[in-house]
Amino acid sequence: MKGKKSWSVGKRNQKTSATKQEKPTVLLHFTKKPHYEVTLKHVRRVMERFGYGVTYNTDADWDVLWAHDSPFSTVEALTEIKPHQRVNKIPENGHLTIKAEFVKSGAINIPPAFRFPEDKDKFLKYVEENPTTKFVEKNNYHREIYLKAVKDIDFDSEQKFVQKFIDKPLLIDGKKFEFGVYVVITSIHPLRAYRIKEDMIIRYTKIPYYPFNESNVSQYVIKEDSLQYWESPTMQKFLNHSYSIQESFDATLKSVGANPDHVWELVDKSIVSVLLAQEGNIFYSAKYYQNIRNFFELYRFDYIMDEDYKLYALEANMSPNLSSAKNPRNAIIYEQVLNNLFKLVGLEAYVNLPNENSNITQRMVAHKRNIMVFPDVCLHCNDCSDFECKLCATCLNEDLALDLQMAYREYLSKSRASRVFPPRMVTFFLF
Repeated sequence: MKGKKSWSVGKRNQKTSATKQEKPTVLLHFTKKPHYEVTLKHVRRVMERFGYGVTYNTDADWDVLWAHDSPFSTVEALTEIKPHQRVNKIPENGHLTIKAEFVKSGAINIPPAFRFPEDKDKFLKYVEENPTTKFVEKNNYHREIYLKAVKDIDFDSEQKFVQKFIDKPLLIDGKKFEFGVYVVITSIHPLRAYRIKEDMIIRYTKIPYYPFNESNVSQYVIKEDSLQYWESPTMQKFLNHSYSIQESFDATLKSVGANPDHVWELVDKSIVSVLLAQEGNIFYSAKYYQNIRNFFELYRFDYIMDEDYKLYALEANMSPNLSSAKNPRNAIIYEQVLNNLFKLVGLEAYVNLPNENSNITQRMVAHKRNIMVFPDVCLHCNDCSDFECKLCATCLNEDLALDLQMAYREYLSKSRASRVFPPRMVTFFLF
């Protein structure tokens, strides 16, 4: 279609793949071409270790598309991809990642936020009811954050929003910090999502929080040149003993009086709340694509805590930084996250020729017999309209069976990923 971006969906046929024994191919795409090797360095490394050939040519045949920017320039762009092809972006993910959308989602643990001009009256009422509350002004798309007096707020700007300022943050080594966790959506409908454990990002302000000075942004805003996790004297004590970042962070939280188990419970609930708040919008956009199982995405959810150990969600980052150019010590984090991600979504299995009979290959890992449950019930099921019979082989429809097999493969391959949605089923035994 003239003037619109389209993606090659590949021209290989089954016979060619079986004969030539071609490597599966990943297409790496970033609109800022000079930054390919820096931004996507670790993606390329891990993909090559998994046996992939790498291309930057958007007209090439590909099995996996890894796009740093959104590849959905038009609705038509990826509507005809083949069942075996995978894309690392979800259609219309801006519902999750645009800051103004995120803070207005209605999800839990998000500080009150107001967009102008539509929320002006609500904001002024909130100020009247909470006269001591301070507010930060944020850009919808960038990291510009400033404390603003109510009288200085621009109520006509549609590019910014204001949000309650958490003025008593929990401190580590006297400094404000935020931490980011990696979240993977493996399925849009039905929704399945995971949090990757052990690997995370923790950053600190360069300047101690107290004595507080509103004009010194470096006291309360985490910038790109912020201190990294290994620059915290408290965390360093645990890192020196080769504990993982999360283990060191948990020990550090304990040292300041927090309960890390409770913190992670809150984090998981927060992630689920954000995803469910936008699930309908994402599925509505994805339904235009033939194969919605083709899409997955890695995010980073950022959080802060206050001195009472309450958790606050800041944002969800699309295309979280995976470049160690500025901080080489982060290379192992990014490569372990990618390794876990690729295994979780089944890309590791692509070294076994994605274009051969994929059903045969996938059945080797997860057969229909692996998802059967309740044998005592199913043996006596005669009516598929009965709720308890829906998961029995004679009643289970193929579409649901495929989703269950995908979920089963993820379970086998999850490594350090923990499923946050759907929640784990708990069986209660009565004695």
